[in-house]
Amino acid sequence: MRAWLWMFVVVGLTTVAMIRPEPAQAWGRYGHLTVCDLAYRNFTPATRDAVAALLQSRNGGVLVKGRGRMADRRYTSFNLGCLEEDALPRRHAEDHFINVARTVPAITGASCPPSGECILAGITRDLDILKDPARSREERAFALMALGHWVGDIHQPLHISYADDRGGNGIDAKLTGKCGTSPYRVENLHAVWDNCLLEAGIFERVRKRADFKKSWGPRVRTY
Repeated sequence: MRAWLWMFVVVGLTTVAMIRPEPAQAWGRYGHLTVCDLAYRNFTPATRDAVAALLQSRNGGVLVKGRGRMADRRYTSFNLGCLEEDALPRRHAEDHFINVARTVPAITGASCPPSGECILAGITRDLDILKDPARSREERAFALMALGHWVGDIHQPLHISYADDRGGNGIDAKLTGKCGTSPYRVENLHAVWDNCLLEAGIFERVRKRADFKKSWGPRVRTY
């Protein structure tokens, strides 16, 4: 199990290393893709093989049947799989964040609400599933994809935030100009953090790099 534990240490370190990372999509689509892609690039060959086997990357990937009018989804790589927890209807709507009172001096697992649902509980649950050989391959694949998403979310400051303003969702914000290439209409501080600081900040600078098309262009990667 060391490979799995090391894998998520890498995910965490990679995320922390990124500068400036709605409740709909914490970090936005490209933020999650980037976090998990950078993590994958740091995996050992053995871990990459284990991830490929779990996600059936060489056999069509993980297929998720869309509900109602939602289209089917297929994940052939780790970073694409990290988007699944934002697909509607959400599997674990309350696991993307934890909001606490401003008087709370430190956040621990005990800070989760009485329902037991919060991002810390989600990480613990899915890590336990991933490590359990008695679980089915499908269960462990979804746990892997969810963990990549949770580790991205937990490093967005407003996903570990205050209940009285709902993690910045209750703070109005107006943006002059576009939010990078994102079509999202910014209306609150949380959305600025999730999308604009990345799209209009990091990604805008990256797109201007001379080597963008060669080394950064395919932000949606398959392996």
